Amino acid sequence: MFRGFIKVVFIAMILIFPARLIFAKNENNAKVLAVQFGLPSLDQSIAYQGLLQRPITEVSKINYLIERFKDSNAEIDYGGHYYNPKDISRFVQMFIVLHYDEHETARDWILKYANRSIPKGEPIWIRLSNGRFCQSKDVLMGELDDLEKALVKNSKN
Repeated sequence: MFRGFIKVVFIAMILIFPARLIFAKNENNAKVLAVQFGLPSLDQSIAYQGLLQRPITEVSKINYLIERFKDSNAEIDYGGHYYNPKDISRFVQMFIVLHYDEHETARDWILKYANRSIPKGEPIWIRLSNGRFCQSKDVLMGELDDLEKALVKNSKN
């Protein structure tokens, strides 16, 4: 019984540790995330530069996330089917047009639509280039945190 418990704890640590490593709350979060996804740093990204050219709204933050990950080297596991972010980015943008509620924050939208598959409710996973998996909501929330910090920093300059 005890050995079974130890195995479960060990497996959980192996699965959880990479996500905690990527999304640890520290100054290097954005840099680590960019490396994991084969992306430029947030402030050097085309998505961020484009966002700064428009009014900052909750919808513009969601669109930033789509643009940010569109060229990543990750794959999205949606209900057991794998998708390239670039291939589905237009579909996701159209989905936002049809389903976005003006009272939703970007965080609300992530939890409602980018967390679990529709209609089965299975977690949406992102497979990194090294073969490891992270939940999409963790990746998107981490990037949103970094974006909001960068916007505050930018507004002070």
